[in-house]
Parts: sequence; C-alpha cells; structure tokens
Amino acid sequence: MVKKLDLTGQKFGRLTAIEEVKSPEKNYTRWLCKCECGNEKVIARASLRSGETESCGCLQKEEVSKRRKTHGLSRTKEYYSWKSMLNRCYNMKDVGYKNYGGRGITVCEEWRESFETFLKDMGKSPEGSSIDRINNDGNYCPENCKWSTKQEQNSNTRQNKIITFNGKTQTISAWAREVGIKAQTIARRLDSWGNIELALTLPSKYGKITDVIQILNVLNKEKQMSNIFETATRKQYRYPSVKGDLTTEQLWELKLLSSNQFDLNNVAIALNKSLKAITEESFVSVKPTPGKVDLETKLEIVKHIIAYKQDEQAKARDAADKAAKREKLVQVLANKQDEALNNMSEDEIRAKLAELE
Repeated sequence: MVKKLDLTGQKFGRLTAIEEVKSPEKNYTRWLCKCECGNEKVIARASLRSGETESCGCLQKEEVSKRRKTHGLSRTKEYYSWKSMLNRCYNMKDVGYKNYGGRGITVCEEWRESFETFLKDMGKSPEGSSIDRINNDGNYCPENCKWSTKQEQNSNTRQNKIITFNGKTQTISAWAREVGIKAQTIARRLDSWGNIELALTLPSKYGKITDVIQILNVLNKEKQMSNIFETATRKQYRYPSVKGDLTTEQLWELKLLSSNQFDLNNVAIALNKSLKAITEESFVSVKPTPGKVDLETKLEIVKHIIAYKQDEQAKARDAADKAAKREKLVQVLANKQDEALNNMSEDEIRAKLAELE
C-alpha cells in the first residue's frame, strides 16, 4: 500500500498546509491551508505541489492592484503623447489609424508595455514640442523618435511628401536616396519650379549648358501645352467621334478604350486619318495646307489627354496594390494580436480585464 504524502506544516508560497480534507472524489486530495494574510482555504494538493496556487487569492489581487496604480503622470503632456501614439498605431477606431497602424507603423515592445520606459528614453518634452519620427516610414522606437517643434516637424513632413514619377510613387526622402539628390534640394525645387521631372533628374550641381537646356525644354513643353489648350478654347475645337462631334472638355470624359469605339483611341485614329488625307507633299510649293495646323493641334491635345489618363491609371493601380498590401499587413497584425491574447495565462487575462474597468 502506497503511503500517503503528508504535507502538514509545509509552505507553498504564502500558504501553509494544516490538514488533509476528505474529498468525495477518488484520487483527488485536498488540503486545508492557512495564508499569510490570515485567510484559510481548501486547495487541491496537485495545485500546491505544482506551484499553480501560492495564496488564497490575495497575491493575485495585490498584483492587479499594483498594475492599476498609476505613476502619477497620467495628466502630463508626455503621458498624453504616449497614449495618442498607441491609439494611432493599434486602435482601428482612432481618426489617425489609417495613416499609422493602417500603414504598418508600430510601437516597439518596450514602449508599448511601459510608459515609464517611454519617458526614460524620450525624457521630458521641451516647451512647444511633440513626438516626431525621424523617418516617417519607420516605427516608434528610441532610435527613430525625438521631441520636435512644429516647424521641425513641418520640415520633416515636407521631405516625406508623396510624389509620383514615371509610374512610381514614394516619399521625397525615398526619391532622394534613389536619385542621389538631397531631400531638401528636391523639396526646394518642387516649391520653386513645381516640376517633378526637373526636381528628380537635374544634377545637384547643375551649370552645364546641357543642364540649362534641359530645364528650358521641360518648362517650354509645359508652356506649349498650356498655349495649345488656350487655342482649343478660343477656336472652339470639335473632335470627331462615333456619336458626333465633341468639345475639348468632353474629351476628358472619354475612356481610353471601349467596346463601342466611343473612346479617345478612336478619336485619335479619326484625326490622324483626316490629317493624312489632306497632307499633300510637294517638292516645289511650301504653301501650308488649309486646316492642317488645326488638325495637328487637335491630335496633340488628344494624345496629351491619353498620356495623362494612362499615367492616372498607373497611379491608381499602384495605389490599389499598396492598399491591398496594407490590408493584408493589418490582418496579419490582428491575427498576431489574437494569438498573443490566446497565449495569455488566466491571471494575465484577469489583470488585463481589471485594467479595462
């Protein structure tokens, strides 16, 4: 016969075993224990020996109470910055979530779990400043954050403005790394010239005649297109289509291609046929063909609108791809958060619930 295990007088955390208590269930031994707080409670022997239970329940209450105690800084500017940062990154109902958590921006684990650690790393917020990420595409962590004034943040935001060139969309800072031109230089050029191509392609130190010609060519091209559209408005140009003549404004409403041929492509084809039909080559006479200039101008306008719409479609596809990727990342993040919750112990869950009360 196996000798019963006597736990009398043995300590298990805050509990001291007093005597065995009879249980109606077989193979289930319980002991009456006295806690250091003075309470007595009947505990399963297995729970005592495994360390699962170490008090009458007072230890858990004390831990929850400690967690609920504030650091005395919940009304400070630093605490507000910390809470706002967490909401922007993890609260899908927050107005700023789409620009932070929705873009995959996260907070490092140390800061996420502890305001005290955040305050220790960042220090007190200077007057007139707020938290700022050095790299707007980076996360909230000690290496990427600092207190900045509004002016400093505006400068950082200016360098991280999103621009599109040749079908590729990214921040000015990202373009600066790719093309080898300082972000401040690109931002200044955009402010001065308003031309993305020049801002990204002109060498940092331009002075050669070829560089100056490049600037003039791009600016002249834009001026020429502006003049062409002014001419179209003044002369009230009309463009042939399968549904009758169209105005310049109506061209913008057409699709690039359509099944019923009521589209920009077919307008361009019709203009090109008309242009070829009236063109007469002569090795002697250089007299201009009547109507040729207007047809060339009309065709140039249609081609410009086609190029613009193609660029817009490329931007839309790129934006849709990014939105889909972001949605996937948000879902992955949500799954990881669910997984983290599922892996929490009962005590941790109770503590979290207590924090939410």
